[in-house]
Amino acid sequence: MVMEFLSPRELFNAAFSCKTLRGVVTTHMVVKSAIVHGRHAKRTMEELYALMTSHSIHVPSPLRLLRLSCGKRCEICCLGNVNFVRPRLGLFACWDCVTEWLTKAWNTKWVRYGRNENAYEAVFRNPRVAASGYGSKNYMLSQPTTDASGEPIGPIVCFDDVDKMVNHIGGFDDYFANVLGAPEPEAYNDFNNSFMEIDEMVKAASRGRERLKVERSQNRQKKKKKEKIEKFLGDLSQLLDEPFRSEALTRGYSNCFDKFETGKMIVPFVNELLKPYIDAPSKMKPSILKEIAQMINEKFRLILDKNFLRLDFLSEDDAFERRLKESFNDHITSLDDLVKFGQFRHHWAGPYCGSYVDEKFISHLEKDSYIDALVHYLRDFLYVTLVPVMRECAKMLSQPSSNVLLDSCFRRDM
Repeated sequence: MVMEFLSPRELFNAAFSCKTLRGVVTTHMVVKSAIVHGRHAKRTMEELYALMTSHSIHVPSPLRLLRLSCGKRCEICCLGNVNFVRPRLGLFACWDCVTEWLTKAWNTKWVRYGRNENAYEAVFRNPRVAASGYGSKNYMLSQPTTDASGEPIGPIVCFDDVDKMVNHIGGFDDYFANVLGAPEPEAYNDFNNSFMEIDEMVKAASRGRERLKVERSQNRQKKKKKEKIEKFLGDLSQLLDEPFRSEALTRGYSNCFDKFETGKMIVPFVNELLKPYIDAPSKMKPSILKEIAQMINEKFRLILDKNFLRLDFLSEDDAFERRLKESFNDHITSLDDLVKFGQFRHHWAGPYCGSYVDEKFISHLEKDSYIDALVHYLRDFLYVTLVPVMRECAKMLSQPSSNVLLDSCFRRDM
């Protein structure tokens, strides 16, 4: 029904437009409208719920709930401004009406209280007794009250009922049922169930909106971070020397099973230089960018100056080195091949999927240890594919120790 989706004021105008529509209004409809649209109407439902769960007030009709949700003026004097029902009273009353004649203070310093303290305390502790305690006084509704339509409103137990409940022989339940004619507990279920259901629905929707808000915020932050990374990588590219500009900033994966990462570089030493600023792009400064570019240029220039790509340090006279040169000479012909060769290793490589042009590789080149640099660079690929063949050759020649490269591989097997 369309009326379920109206705001409290719109529902009020529709309901009181004709007698037929007034009969259509239900408790669930009013509670849903008030809680979903929030503000003072929701606060009214929350205050009523606290009283309805303790069964301490008369059950309001759907139309009364609707009037309470839309109220602006005190329902007693029609003068004072009111936003929501009074806590512990459930009445839409201004403060003057509450303090002047709606409530009375039951003082625990009275003599009759001292003579029968346990009985009186049992009355005040009863959940169906709506009393607000301040010091030695318990403020309660002074007398039973009805609204303009004659519907009982407010707390069930009034000021004069305290002494009567203490002296009643049948107990509190009997007094509520037979003397006060209080509603049965089942009469409160409609309101209470509606409130809990709709309140949980609204909270779930609120949590969903909050999650979406957080996700949007995170996506915006990721987008800004990515833009900053791309910007300083573009600036870095302009500072790198042309022969290895693209190779130095080749993107890659963290391992064989990960998704592509924006700032992950295939070249390990480049990745290590950039990692602190990939994680926090705001820390990157022009001076730092120039220093990084200079270090990258120096290291890549070293590879070219040492003529490592030509593999001239491998002897044609040695069977093992000749076999190795024949195997990789066609695969490593440029810096791009050096960077990308073997970057996607499989089960023998474990979790690492990237180039081995790292600091250790550069360190071997600086020391002119070309064989060590090659062994370090080829690593698992060399160990898995060539070493078994070399071992067979070594057994046939009966001189495995005569080759430095083979000895380096053997050391990895020990």
